Amino acid sequence: MNTKRLLLCLALLPIGSPSSRIQADSALATRVREADAVCANCHQDIVRSYLGTPMANASGLAGNRLISGTFLHDRSGIEYRIFSENNASWLTFQKRADPAINGRERLDYFLGSGHLGLTYLYSKNGYLL
Repeated sequence: MNTKRLLLCLALLPIGSPSSRIQADSALATRVREADAVCANCHQDIVRSYLGTPMANASGLAGNRLISGTFLHDRSGIEYRIFSENNASWLTFQKRADPAINGRERLDYFLGSGHLGLTYLYSKNGYLL
């Protein structure tokens, strides 16, 4: 199976439960390393050069590129916080004027090179948001 087909197939896998996500993340990392190794057999310089680019490092597990911080959206009065706790990455939000409006989501993945910023993703009902 070529790398493009492998990555396409992996992208279509359902997210599943947190424990299956951890297993899938590990399996995905193994398959990507194997695909990289196959390519590197004939194209070492190209693979080495690519792995040093921002694009090659523009996605992964949230904890690998977590930027902790707090942001207050003035118009809505909602405070957002991104942080690490117990080896997990989290997003929380709370409206200061109405504490009943609040939430907490475990962050699973990041997208972006970090040049302009990062986007964090979490799963909800089998969808990445």
